[in-house]
Amino acid sequence: MDTNTVRAFVNKAVERTKCSELTWISLPDCFDLKPVSETFLNTGIDESSGYKLIPFYSYYSKYKSGFILLLLFTDDVTLTTPPDNCIISLRVQDDTSKLAVEISNNQFDPVDDSLLIRLYNLVDSNRMSSVRSLINDFLDR
Repeated sequence: MDTNTVRAFVNKAVERTKCSELTWISLPDCFDLKPVSETFLNTGIDESSGYKLIPFYSYYSKYKSGFILLLLFTDDVTLTTPPDNCIISLRVQDDTSKLAVEISNNQFDPVDDSLLIRLYNLVDSNRMSSVRSLINDFLDR
């Protein structure tokens, strides 16, 4: 996908996440990920790096008849500071297609890297917002 389209897609995902049009959920282990290539069908491993998918730090958002996926891959089994030393893959898949489409990953392009990290940090920070609200509510009573 060309750089301008990638930038537009990621920026739109950031905008829609900020205004809660996209709701991101942690990826369950049983999520039916589709491969991005017919020659490499293992969806739990990044094809180019061999890094493994970390579902706990990966997310999906339902969009119309499909899903937008923000997947985190790493070779570090003791991952402590995502997204450092990770590959972030932004993908789209739907119910009817055999394959997912990878919009971008941060492995090759520094522009994609900064945009994807920005999106990832936004999505990941929302993970703790409900806990922070619970703490604040407790302290306010």
